[in-house]
Amino acid sequence: MVYPTTEVDLCGHATLTTAYVLFDTLDYPDSEIRFHSIKSGLLTISKINGMLCLDFPTDTFDLADESLKSTIEKCIGTKPTELFKGKTDYIAIINSEQRYQTYY
Repeated sequence: MVYPTTEVDLCGHATLTTAYVLFDTLDYPDSEIRFHSIKSGLLTISKINGMLCLDFPTDTFDLADESLKSTIEKCIGTKPTELFKGKTDYIAIINSEQRYQTYY
């Protein structure tokens, strides 16, 4: 059997599922559960009117290096007008909603 050896940055589905089990199967008495994640920090799940709400950590985005635009263009099929980098993700701003298809 293989077991995980590292923690992913954030898996919201797994976090919500764990909270569900604690609340609804193990009858956790409070309306809020807090998990501490090494990579994501404090994750709070609240039970409000029977629904679970996960307070996601925020990320900040800065302008990415201009040279990355051509790499992103190869990935998405159009050159972004602006490109931002967060902790682990990029956001590409493009001029059109037109869908692009790339065939390899």
